[in-house]
Amino acid sequence: MNTPPGYGIIGTWKGGGGMGASNKVCPVCGRKMKQQFIGLQHCKCGISWKKDIGFFERTSDMVFALERRAEGKKVKQIPVIRRKD
Repeated sequence: MNTPPGYGIIGTWKGGGGMGASNKVCPVCGRKMKQQFIGLQHCKCGISWKKDIGFFERTSDMVFALERRAEGKKVKQIPVIRRKD
């Protein structure tokens, strides 16, 4: 397999910290994905990546939002995917 160092089979960055380490490469079109929230990135071609799900195709009824969850004294905002009614 002739992939650049630090890239996996589907083109996701595996490297350590530093600037640009959160940039994903779209497995469909090869463009860099743009970050909407921490743990959620989108590509122009309709593919998205979520930290716990991985890559998936967006549909027109998906709504991306931040859900507030209280964990002890802290309130964390976690990205969630909802459906339009």
